[in-house]
Amino acid sequence: MSIFRELPVTGQITTQPARVQGAASIAPVRVGGSLAIAGSAEPYEGTYEVTPTTEMQVLPTALKKLAEDIIVNPIPSNYGQIAWDGSVITVF
Repeated sequence: MSIFRELPVTGQITTQPARVQGAASIAPVRVGGSLAIAGSAEPYEGTYEVTPTTEMQVLPTALKKLAEDIIVNPIPSNYGQIAWDGSVITVF
């Protein structure tokens, strides 16, 4: 699932010939700003706190307004992963 959304761009692109005379230098350019989605985003109404599991978890936050930070808890210290290779059990 991608958090990116395609937005239509309209307008007209024109090109103009350019001439440079004299010394030219390249200076760093900073670009900033924010992306505003037309209309107001719906609020996210799901959980804001998750604990890792062996299964993928999806928090449906795409294009939603979050009221809080999402917290990903550490794997609890009393959790263990057990692997069986057909003859040996290994506990991680």
